[in-house]
Amino acid sequence: MCILDDDMQDIKRKITDCDAIILVAPIYFSQINAQATVFINRLYSFFQTEYVQKYENGYVVSVNDFNDFEIINSDKLKNIKISIILTQGEKDTTDTEKYIESGLFNQLNLLFDVKDVEILPDNNEPGIVKDKKDQIEVIEKVAKNLITQ
Repeated sequence: MCILDDDMQDIKRKITDCDAIILVAPIYFSQINAQATVFINRLYSFFQTEYVQKYENGYVVSVNDFNDFEIINSDKLKNIKISIILTQGEKDTTDTEKYIESGLFNQLNLLFDVKDVEILPDNNEPGIVKDKKDQIEVIEKVAKNLITQ
């Protein structure tokens, strides 16, 4: 159980109720930003509570609040599709690709059905993506893949 009484309890509830997630994060120094890292790290609570050990493998205990526990079949989480869109200022995506290959999204692979991971390079100014037709097409493709797969 997470000792923090914050928005994550509500976010976890919303995650278990959804069909698909698009995680969008900026890349700084060839790594996702701190907020996205914290979000992914907080998903660990789907695996680890003091109550998980009481149930067979394949079940995860979701904490709705500090007094209410809900058992969620991990197969339900595996049916939730997730795609990742990363944006970075650097034109060369080699370092970010290496970062992804090194296990960036291993936690997400354990929980969800990962569909797409896309890197949108050369975005040094706020809002610049909206003027890049090729990147808008990538974003649209990611969204369509979640709907059609």
